[in-house]
Amino acid sequence: MGVKCLHGDCELVFRIIGDSVEPSYSMLLAGCYELMGLKRYMNCVLTVAQAYEVFFSLYFRVELLYKPYAGTPKGGSLPRLNDLAQRLITNTKPYAFEAMRSAFLTHMVSGVRPTNLDDSEKVIDAFPPKPAVPPDSAIRSLSDPKISQLLLEVKKAKIATLRNNVVHKTAYRPTVDEAKNALEEGMNLLLPLGSRLDLQDDVNWYGR
Repeated sequence: MGVKCLHGDCELVFRIIGDSVEPSYSMLLAGCYELMGLKRYMNCVLTVAQAYEVFFSLYFRVELLYKPYAGTPKGGSLPRLNDLAQRLITNTKPYAFEAMRSAFLTHMVSGVRPTNLDDSEKVIDAFPPKPAVPPDSAIRSLSDPKISQLLLEVKKAKIATLRNNVVHKTAYRPTVDEAKNALEEGMNLLLPLGSRLDLQDDVNWYGR
């Protein structure tokens, strides 16, 4: 259908043919450019760190909920999906940044990819209290060298340390270069990795 832009300085008519919403981690990163322009470097660092955490969370929803749901007969499976989604939230709620990153990397190298909700349930219930960090050798052993390299960079990213310095007692004020480097690193890691892994925050995407 044809619609008019609601912005007073535009009001141009354009056609809506199809629409997809960018994943939240991508929108968070994009919003950091405005923060940089306002010289709100502390907020930029916090938002970049949040984008990583949102990315890890989305990965688990896709791999343990959305894709398995698409492979499960639809009859009666939606309530089960919602139940498992709540259990996933409960089991990962105690994870701070480092634990969530370790769980993500561990799952990536494990090769475990549930194809139905029964298999997903086993994985969700087996989340450890403190996920171990996989060695670099295990990450390099993945079949896709591009993903391996991105994961190695995610593993050594220092955004969590910088974020902690900002939010804790010293209220550290990052420099423009620190904020800029953190943002660029997040963009260069999360966007290509999300594309490579086909991470979309829409359960219907995986039934297409």
